[in-house]
Amino acid sequence: MRGFIIFSILLTNAFLSEVANGDHPVREIPVTGKSIETLAGLDDAILGLIDKHDLPGISIAISENGRLIHSRGYGYANRDAAEAVLPSSRFRIASISKPITAVAILRLVDLGKLQLDDRVFDILDAPESVENSPPPDRRLKDVTIKHLLQHRGGWDRDKSFDPMFRSVHWAQLCNCEPPAMPKEVIRGMQSQPLDFDPGKQYAYSNYGYCLLGRVIEKLSGQDYDVFVQTQIFQPLDIKSITLGKTRLAGRQANEVQYYHPGEGKSVFAGDLDQFVPIPYGTWCLEAMDAHGGWIATAEDLVRFIDAIGLEPKAAKDKLSWVLRPETIGSMLLRPDGEQGDKDSYYGLGFTIRPGKDGFHTVWHNGSLPGTSTELTRRSDGRSFAVLINSRHSVGGTNPLNDVTRAIHRALAELGESSVVSIPQ
Repeated sequence: MRGFIIFSILLTNAFLSEVANGDHPVREIPVTGKSIETLAGLDDAILGLIDKHDLPGISIAISENGRLIHSRGYGYANRDAAEAVLPSSRFRIASISKPITAVAILRLVDLGKLQLDDRVFDILDAPESVENSPPPDRRLKDVTIKHLLQHRGGWDRDKSFDPMFRSVHWAQLCNCEPPAMPKEVIRGMQSQPLDFDPGKQYAYSNYGYCLLGRVIEKLSGQDYDVFVQTQIFQPLDIKSITLGKTRLAGRQANEVQYYHPGEGKSVFAGDLDQFVPIPYGTWCLEAMDAHGGWIATAEDLVRFIDAIGLEPKAAKDKLSWVLRPETIGSMLLRPDGEQGDKDSYYGLGFTIRPGKDGFHTVWHNGSLPGTSTELTRRSDGRSFAVLINSRHSVGGTNPLNDVTRAIHRALAELGESSVVSIPQ
């Protein structure tokens, strides 16, 4: 049919993986899914990058003004079983979980249960003090919801540490079985001094978004994931996004396997300090729910970001399905004190690059051992999601950056309009 290309599973020859004697066989990489004809060159670019970086698999979805124009899987969800990545394959999305949490917080704002300037520890019950620990930092009382959303709460992992990756330490401190869950992490962190005054600077904080997850639970009376599912995903008919599990035995339906070289010590009581594959037990995904715990398909991530409606001027004509126009506008505001000449800044859950006439480019990426991801909405109304089941490259460069650059080049070559969308 003219205007698009339909593939079921097409085995496509990628580039030669050459060796000194020149007789290495051509590597075949499976390609699945659908795309418009004018994006055919993107397939060649992605196959070349899989070969260059020796990646297991990639899933990419692209939309234009809410219409899906590309949904493809490349390579393997499971190399040993020769399972191809499909458009329905689910990946850990790592820190793309943060925009999901941000939208859930803003949903509470729209419901009248919360204001952005509310103080976080006025909402959360003060955790029981750890025995013989220092008193809480007095500045904790000044931390607001907006501070957490904008990574300005006072914690700087480059100056101190990332508390979400100290599962055994917090469990020992709180006298419980490892790995520590958010309750224990928060209890332990009450005795840690802040790295800067709340609101005074930007410093990326997984812990800040962990706290936001607990705010959602306290104000909604529901588990974090239940509130997100019922208030965000169900109205958008998004069905693939769910919280993931750490161990390989917890791999969910259509979920890929994750690849990272080497082994590390387990943080789980059952095999504590024994060596395990790094993506499967050296940290606790369940404790990372609100900042890094979701799994999803690329298609549903694109559907999520398109539904928010992140262009303030267009919001009057195309309302978000889950947020009011004025709430959408607040997501895009430059933080107080942020220099106006900066090319980009972190708003409420997304990094933002201002564009002309109020149409901005917004994005978030994510990274864990075995996972590399990005979700972007461009100022031209095109959105894309990239999910890779590895972040390691044999070449030493960042494979995600190469993939996203290839997508931006392909969309630039596409021109103003792709005219057609792929069939559903």
